[in-house]
Amino acid sequence: PGIGCPVIASLTGVQKVLLVVEPSKSGLHDLERVATLCQKFTIPTLALINKHNLNHEMTRLAEELLEKLNIPLLGKLNFDENFVKAMIEGKTIIEYAPESETSNTLKQCWRDFFFTNNAAY
Repeated sequence: PGIGCPVIASLTGVQKVLLVVEPSKSGLHDLERVATLCQKFTIPTLALINKHNLNHEMTRLAEELLEKLNIPLLGKLNFDENFVKAMIEGKTIIEYAPESETSNTLKQCWRDFFFTNNAAY
């Protein structure tokens, strides 16, 4: 969260940024701050909304903010208890539940993030 020195340092030399947004007031605040920073560094930026199904109103506001900031939305992840189960087993969600909706969404976002034409972003 936030945009302190670690965030600025991690943006150094990157070609593209994926912002993972939580649908909460603090998540929207941090989204706007980091997006502004990425724009100042002229780094192409995309977004993913995590746990979107826990707060539909904040998700709608996040989508509106992303549109206002001209940041493409790659996808939205549901809250999924398989994440916790996967962490307990020391696995990624894709290893733990490879055919789950969450895994399929992440796989599609991965393809869209890395293998789409960068000029579009």
